[in-house]
Amino acid sequence: MAAGNTYTQISSQTLASAATGLSLSGFGGYTDLRIVVTFYKGTSSGDFIQFNNSSTGYEGWYLHSFSSSNPSPVRSVYYTTSPAYTYGAWTPFSTSVPSFYDIYIPYYSTTSTYKYAFINFGSTVSGPNNPGQYREKDSNQIQWKDTSAITSVYIYSGANSFAAGTRVDVYGITEA
Repeated sequence: MAAGNTYTQISSQTLASAATGLSLSGFGGYTDLRIVVTFYKGTSSGDFIQFNNSSTGYEGWYLHSFSSSNPSPVRSVYYTTSPAYTYGAWTPFSTSVPSFYDIYIPYYSTTSTYKYAFINFGSTVSGPNNPGQYREKDSNQIQWKDTSAITSVYIYSGANSFAAGTRVDVYGITEA
């Protein structure tokens, strides 16, 4: 992003009850999108993202790093051509400690190029007697091999729901 870009909050929603997915749309008129998800879950599961309800044409790389009480963290790099991209798959999620997704989608509305998304994920599950028990950090780069403008984003859970209290903030970014 060039200096002088401005963020505009498009929407904010907090789940009153559990949901298997988060559907986002109505974000026309901007250059880029930023989606920030603060979520709660009870158990581990991979999550997925889709654009325009398409389950094909995705390709990506992700760097996965986690550590637990073992002082040596595990780091891995993966390549995927999954129908919908997977991330955050190994964290023992918590219904009381939040995890986070920060999703950046540049030039989402253009119709002349493939689309990219950059996703950062972070989670720390801890308790009062065991702070920082388990930490996971992922950094993902996705390419959606479609030139259509992105008009909807769907983030859904592979095995369980996003718990009540999960919050999604969507920002539009325009070049000044």
